Amino acid sequence: MRDHLPDSPAPPLPDARASRIAFHLCLLLAIAAVTRFGWLCALPAKAISVDLNDWRRVAQGLAMGMDPYARGHLLNWPPFWMEVIYLCMRFSARFGWDFIFCIRCVLIAADLGVLAASFLLLRMLGSGYGLLLLLGYCLNPLLTLLTVQHGNFDAFAELWILLLLIFLLRFRRGRKEIDFLLAAACLGMGGFTKTFPLMLWPLLAPAARQVSAPARWLACGLVVGPIALAIAPLYVVAPEHVFHDVISYRGVGGSFGVLGLLNVIHLEPDAAVYSGIFTCVFLAGLAALAIRLWREDLPGDDDVVLLTAVILLASFVLGPGYGPQYWFWVTPLLLVCYRQYRRLRIVLLVAAVIIVATNIFEYAVLRSLGQFWLAGHPSEGLERYSEKLLFSDPDLARLCLPMTLASLFLLAACAAVLARRMGPARSRRN
Repeated sequence: MRDHLPDSPAPPLPDARASRIAFHLCLLLAIAAVTRFGWLCALPAKAISVDLNDWRRVAQGLAMGMDPYARGHLLNWPPFWMEVIYLCMRFSARFGWDFIFCIRCVLIAADLGVLAASFLLLRMLGSGYGLLLLLGYCLNPLLTLLTVQHGNFDAFAELWILLLLIFLLRFRRGRKEIDFLLAAACLGMGGFTKTFPLMLWPLLAPAARQVSAPARWLACGLVVGPIALAIAPLYVVAPEHVFHDVISYRGVGGSFGVLGLLNVIHLEPDAAVYSGIFTCVFLAGLAALAIRLWREDLPGDDDVVLLTAVILLASFVLGPGYGPQYWFWVTPLLLVCYRQYRRLRIVLLVAAVIIVATNIFEYAVLRSLGQFWLAGHPSEGLERYSEKLLFSDPDLARLCLPMTLASLFLLAACAAVLARRMGPARSRRN
């Protein structure tokens, strides 16, 4: 007779494991929602950013039958956000809810969608997600300020970017054309939401080499089709305004990044000239990257996420335009990189502290961002400093200087790790 062996714990059943994962996701979503609605309740009524005021003006114009694309610079993107504003306007009129509150609720929902997509991406990479997403996303004050106080809608575009990465990783593992086509569709919908995701088109190059020619042509249509079909009728109605305000739109900089650094030392170049040169160089760099990826794919799944973060980070750290909302482009990606790349953790932590602290101060005192502190605690001296920052690029650039230096160092560190990963196999082993 065999000796009796102690019972070993049985592995969790698939249903129990799925239930546990779903519970963790719901818990993270609940914490993030409570954080954002809690800040919404604490926010002074006067803490309204310029963007939220613009959305109100767009809604008023739509109610009177006016075209917001023919009224100047209120809308500089494809019509997705105009459609959301219209729905919020009708909902507000029908149920008597405050329009700004409706907009903020929609943005919080998009923010939670980005959290869920980040959760799924980390799960696909086999990474831990609990404490990382709790501290890095749910309780991140910068994301809360961007969503609730700023009222910017970049979360919708970021959601499409994360879905793009999820389907690209699925294709890398299963080589199914449907995943490649879904990735292309996500990129196209990201462009329909806001044009900046289209700079990620080189990410499709490795998969495009491995699929059939009809799938490539269909993918091109899925990328270009949504934005072309959306802008075409707007262009017919107001061609000059749409060409100038949407197709030719570029962000405004001067206080952050390379331009901010040059501004501090009084060597800032002409913005239009710098914008033209940077655009040409950046597009050439994307083309060269696409050729490189066509010839040889990235070695690891996590490298796809790192490359996406580097492209987006470079576009506004080195480029001519900047806005605090751009940090929404890269924060979920950098959280994934923090988990996947140990060498970047110290750099990411230091940069995160500096970036978050700088933005908290800006959102506290800058009128264009809502100035939550001055809205609730008026101070004559602080108000004078706020006006000085508003009308003096060098002073604002000096305020942003630590964030600029941290961002440049972060970009260089990420690019160095990526270059090593994309180098010869011997270099990657070393």
